[in-house]
Amino acid sequence: MDAQSRLAAMDKPQSPAQDADAQRLRTLLEINNAVISSLTREALFHAIAGALRRIMAFDRTAIFLHDAEKDVLRLFILESSLPTSYFTVAWRCPRRRATSVGPSSSSATGCAEI
Repeated sequence: MDAQSRLAAMDKPQSPAQDADAQRLRTLLEINNAVISSLTREALFHAIAGALRRIMAFDRTAIFLHDAEKDVLRLFILESSLPTSYFTVAWRCPRRRATSVGPSSSSATGCAEI
């Protein structure tokens, strides 16, 4: 049974677990459609963030892209419901230390805004 058929079958009254499964499948289908139809990385990111927000709560989501020339991770796009002056687009961090970044450790890691 393909995803469309499964979604159609799941539109009937079901248990809470089946309802949650149906919602996850709808979200995956929505993300798939966004991948197919989005012309820019920004549009794709916002479509995915919007789809995920309907099934899970989060305060902030971001995509970091590797800049091979400078060997840093660069904050490409950020969506946040919280005000922040620390994380801004183009913020960067050396790739080898990216797992230890955060507001309290920026000077220790050499992460910086550019």
